[in-house]
Amino acid sequence: MIENVYRFTSHANFYIINEPHKITMIDSGIAADRDDIIELFRQREIDPYSIKDILLTHHDIDHVGNAALISDLSGAPVWISEPDLPYLKMEINRPGIKHEKEQQFPYDIPKNINIYNEEHDFNIPLEIIPAPGHTLGHVIVKYGKFLFIGDLFRINDDGKASILESKFNIDEALILESIERVSKMDAHWILPGHGNPVEFGKIDWERLIRG
Repeated sequence: MIENVYRFTSHANFYIINEPHKITMIDSGIAADRDDIIELFRQREIDPYSIKDILLTHHDIDHVGNAALISDLSGAPVWISEPDLPYLKMEINRPGIKHEKEQQFPYDIPKNINIYNEEHDFNIPLEIIPAPGHTLGHVIVKYGKFLFIGDLFRINDDGKASILESKFNIDEALILESIERVSKMDAHWILPGHGNPVEFGKIDWERLIRG
């Protein structure tokens, strides 16, 4: 935990922002781990029935897998970008290896899905920032000094950042453009979908942008 932000891991990381008046979930892990996730919530005294919003950084199955479960328990809406919506709803097959993963790890489609829009107020200081490349509709979530970056890049075991393997990405040129924009943001913590959180200033941004 960093301040009021909790990290959980279910193939990929997902996060809870625990504000006094509101609990927000960012990504949701893989559906196969649903029972483990509920137990982890119990251990950390997070009430899944009290979650008010579920924010998805992108449509990958290890990020959306438990969105329907938590939404059904809590009544929380699930938020995703418009380009990634048809993949979440499985109206379009995910490309390449991601389609294989979709079949290997099925998940329930959330009933209460909303598209990110500038007018919506989440009642906590959140910014939804487009960061395409890993998927066309990939976003990052900025919460104060925290950047939840989804799969824009990963943090490896040695603490260094790298983009994911090409087979997982839609457009690596777009990823590098997104990373360059992120490198200029005012933040203190990077919270990735894969790997440990790291301080913003410890990222070798120049090397990462070069690809």
